[in-house]
Amino acid sequence: MKKLVICTLAVLVLVSPVFAQRTNPAETVPFDHWAYDAVQTLVESGIIVGYPDGSFKGDRAMTRYEFAMALSRLLDVVRMDAPAAGEKGDKGDKGDKGDPGLKGDPGEKGDKGDKGDKGDKGDPGEKGEKGDRGLPGTAAFRGEKGEKGDKGDPGEKGDKGDKGDKGDKGDKGDPGEKGDKGDKGEPGAVGAAGAKPTEDELREICKKLLDEFSADINALRDDVDALEEDVYDLSDRVAVLEANAKAPRAFGYIDYRIGVANDLGIKNEFNALTAKLGIEGKLSDAASARLALKYRNGTAAWGTSEVDPYGGAIAGSPALWLDEACVMFSTGGALAGNWTIGRQFVDEGLGLLVSNDRMAQNGIRAQLTDLFNTNLDLSVFAGTSDAGYVFAPTAGTHPADGYLAASLHYAQPTWRIGGQYLIDGYGDEQGWSADMWAKISGTGWGGPREIYAEYAQQTRSASNLDLTAQSHNTPEAIMAMADLWKGNRWALRGYYSSVGGGYDVYYSRINPYYENYNRNEPFWPSVPWERFLRNPLAINNVEVYGAKLDFYLGSVPFEVAYYGLQDNNDLFWARSPWFNALGGDPNEVPVQTIISLRTSTEVADGVRVGLTAGFQSFNDNWQSNMPDQKMIAGDVTVSF
Repeated sequence: MKKLVICTLAVLVLVSPVFAQRTNPAETVPFDHWAYDAVQTLVESGIIVGYPDGSFKGDRAMTRYEFAMALSRLLDVVRMDAPAAGEKGDKGDKGDKGDPGLKGDPGEKGDKGDKGDKGDKGDPGEKGEKGDRGLPGTAAFRGEKGEKGDKGDPGEKGDKGDKGDKGDKGDKGDPGEKGDKGDKGEPGAVGAAGAKPTEDELREICKKLLDEFSADINALRDDVDALEEDVYDLSDRVAVLEANAKAPRAFGYIDYRIGVANDLGIKNEFNALTAKLGIEGKLSDAASARLALKYRNGTAAWGTSEVDPYGGAIAGSPALWLDEACVMFSTGGALAGNWTIGRQFVDEGLGLLVSNDRMAQNGIRAQLTDLFNTNLDLSVFAGTSDAGYVFAPTAGTHPADGYLAASLHYAQPTWRIGGQYLIDGYGDEQGWSADMWAKISGTGWGGPREIYAEYAQQTRSASNLDLTAQSHNTPEAIMAMADLWKGNRWALRGYYSSVGGGYDVYYSRINPYYENYNRNEPFWPSVPWERFLRNPLAINNVEVYGAKLDFYLGSVPFEVAYYGLQDNNDLFWARSPWFNALGGDPNEVPVQTIISLRTSTEVADGVRVGLTAGFQSFNDNWQSNMPDQKMIAGDVTVSF
């Protein structure tokens, strides 16, 4: 019986779909088709039925629903053949094999009625009237042929005249009305049901079908085997990726720069090396860790003789410090968000009030997104404001000095607005800021463009001086960036910053991380090259306006930047880096114009080679006849 079911299913899959109402397959399956007997056998067994239009559609693919219906009917047939379950009796004697029943003659074609009788021929139209007979001629002469006229009354019988011309053919009579459609013929008598096919007969049918489609079945089997191999291979790859994701990995970079600066003389050559090496990896499904060291060769800072721009290392010596050491994890529930504990970098808004890019801080940070389903994002950082880079605290710094800042933003897909509050910064610093971001869509300006802006006030200095109670205005800072135009291969962005003379937040973009390119650079009135090449240009008591153009020549990217500088009309210069570089109040911003050009390309996986050129012109109102400053540098960066 099991073989019978399997063979029947093969017939279903390879020969016919399942249909919605019963039909005789002989109507649409030719009698000489090799599958005709098999189809008729399945129809007679009630396993397949016909489509509503009476067609079989044997070359159509079977749907899963049709297969399910056929399988259900097959099971019904099997159950009907099976005797009702009862108590198991004694095994009976094997009966004699019965004679096979005779195969019944196929029944006459049914359903479709006989063609109706041809309608009666319509009555012929009326015969046209015969032409009028001509008038009889006189007795002496034969009269002329009379004109065809109306039929006259018969004249007196005279001598028989000549035979008149044949009258014109009468008009064709109107066709007779169409005969009524003959009655539908009685359906032919259903032929006597043939004997049910035996297992041997079904087995033979299955064999024919399997032989017919053996190539297709083998190809399908090969495809299934190949698919299984692909699935197993994919599973192995996913397992490897999951294992690698949990394994620690090294990261970092080596950044080497070499060139000449100032008057491009050989005596003003320079080289600078910065390297960062770290390791990171998963501690669990929800937690990961990160540890990194950073090294740079010794260079002095702007206006000082120290390697570390703001204290830490011995002048002129190499510097090595712990750059990052933190654990990150996620939480759910009411305080769902991301948490970071340890030495880490923090940046909010454009960084005018909260940004420790210059040096990581020890502390704990909570970043809670969509707080209580209100679209509010809250970020809080609490830690220390230790000013030392090295492993041991440096004399003169404040390793126990606390630091606390909070940020709250309302976010939507195309805009964001919020602010920062510096509760306790370096020393006794305090302040607040407001920032925004928006994405503006448009077609006439080259597509979507973005705008960033931040305004900040410093209300208390590091020495605990209330800056809101002084004779001058409360120190403030502004920074804004906007995409002016964007294309497929170029973009133009405008830039503006203005920093008051008394604004000097220790951990902010006003005091970024950068390196000098030579030993003379800190005591020159020019702006250190990396101060604007690798950071937004924001300087105490200076107003900056400019633009940056990014574009491609072929496959090589280029960047051109322009900045114009002018004083901020603030007479307070003591916080300005020029105050130390020039040994006093400069009264005017020494540098008037800055221009840079940069290009880089990837020469190998993770290896970029770049070339940078810079130019600075001095303000004649500050000091005339100062030679312009120039710089050309090549760099190689290897990231991993």
